[in-house]
Amino acid sequence: MNVFTTEKVADPESLQETKALRKKRNIMLLAFWAVFIGLGILFYHKSVFFLPRGIHEWAQADRLALAMQFYDRGFNFFKPATYSLTSIDGIVGVEFPLQAYLAALLGLVFGRGNISVMFRVLDILVAFTGFYFLFRLVLEKTNNFWLAILPGIFMLGSPVFAYYAGNYLPDPFSTAIVFIGFYFFFRFTEKRQTKDLGISFALFTLAGLVKTTSCIFLLSAAGFLLFISYLQPAYLTLKQKLTLLACTLMGLGVVAGYTFYNRYLNSKYQAWIFLADIKPIKDGEMLSYIRHRYFDVWRFEYFTRFQYLLIYASILLFLVFIISHFRKRLPYAAMVLISFVGGTFFFVLMGSQLIDHDYYIISAYYPIVMLLLLLAIFQFAASVRNKYLLSVVPVGLCIGLLFSGLKYHNYRLDERYKSFSDYYSYPWMMNGADIIKAAGVEKDARLLVLSGKSPNLALVYFDRQGFVWGITDENMPESLAIKQKMGEMDLQYALINKPDFEKLLNARPDLMELFEAVVQNKQFVVLRPL
Repeated sequence: MNVFTTEKVADPESLQETKALRKKRNIMLLAFWAVFIGLGILFYHKSVFFLPRGIHEWAQADRLALAMQFYDRGFNFFKPATYSLTSIDGIVGVEFPLQAYLAALLGLVFGRGNISVMFRVLDILVAFTGFYFLFRLVLEKTNNFWLAILPGIFMLGSPVFAYYAGNYLPDPFSTAIVFIGFYFFFRFTEKRQTKDLGISFALFTLAGLVKTTSCIFLLSAAGFLLFISYLQPAYLTLKQKLTLLACTLMGLGVVAGYTFYNRYLNSKYQAWIFLADIKPIKDGEMLSYIRHRYFDVWRFEYFTRFQYLLIYASILLFLVFIISHFRKRLPYAAMVLISFVGGTFFFVLMGSQLIDHDYYIISAYYPIVMLLLLLAIFQFAASVRNKYLLSVVPVGLCIGLLFSGLKYHNYRLDERYKSFSDYYSYPWMMNGADIIKAAGVEKDARLLVLSGKSPNLALVYFDRQGFVWGITDENMPESLAIKQKMGEMDLQYALINKPDFEKLLNARPDLMELFEAVVQNKQFVVLRPL
């Protein structure tokens, strides 16, 4: 050994232990994917083949329509469109449509007819990838497989998250990207490698593009680092401070720029399908109604009773050990508090959407719940010395979460689910594209849909562009007005479900003097002007 060198000679036994530990962790990582592939099949083996249906089928159809039109129109990312002709040429402004674009690209490989399936599979895989990085985050701190797998199981146990993670909405997709960002962000706070800072902020920015609400965590991460570097100037190097400033400004600039571009598209093409405005709580009466809706409608759609017990326990542990957290786990504890402030602003600005939209809670609040759960897991691992309890408790929690979560998930997928299914529209549309194709309706034909309100749901099922002009008992247009509307918008066929057709025919006996039935079955009627 050279006495002048400071290089240490590695101990063969320690090297062997390191290799053994690395091998054990690799086995655990493989075990994670084995578990979640199995859970993915268990949770989604039926629904992955569904078209939009169930709770918020309207919003689901709008998102799938984007993917179908990307495919049909030549993959112009900056001209997103849907089937609906409510806007000029169907073009719409929408938050960064990454999911829809990727699903459309997958259609090139698996076929246009499988875009819906690929869309759902893509979202499931991204959600599970988010769980995987949470798993790694906990595993690297505790070296306990069952504690590490608990965050992903917890998320899959949420009825709302599991439901939307398996369809087309961007909220779980964006939240999963935030989870991946957490991994790199917290790794940066421990190892201070600049590349982790850049990766984490790139991920938070991407999450904010996909769902603007996720900017809460971009701002929270930036806020923490700015605050801590002010208190401890040596916490970040000059290069890291410049990187932080650049990443923050670029991230916010990109999100703001794309938001303005959305507004431009909506204005130019007179589009309104995707929300682009704030929806604040207007008064105390609305606030009271939101509270009423939470307890009467949404409470156990967000989380199961078992999950609420875990959340309450996590909050209690956070408060009891808050001083310890700020000493030993400062980045996590600070992110909880800063993100909570961001979530409060979101509630004020967008709270009215929580009345009827269960998925709005996901990207704003689920990452905060996850941070609390992570802190609870770390505290449990640090406080409990009994190896038996360190395995038995998380295993029991995982089983309880899966049992209750799968039960609620299957309830949500049923054709009859509480009072929600009273508003489902999809049943009369099923197999619509195949039926009208067999009847000779041209692929490029445009439809006037006289049943329902969703601008894209029927058009997705019948795989045609068109315009929805849903009739009601109060709005029963004249037969001639229907024909004139079709002429004005260059629509070749009228589509109406069977009950609405009978109402229209009773109210307008001259209907069949102006139209002929191309398709007439128990589900719907397709009319062609004479």
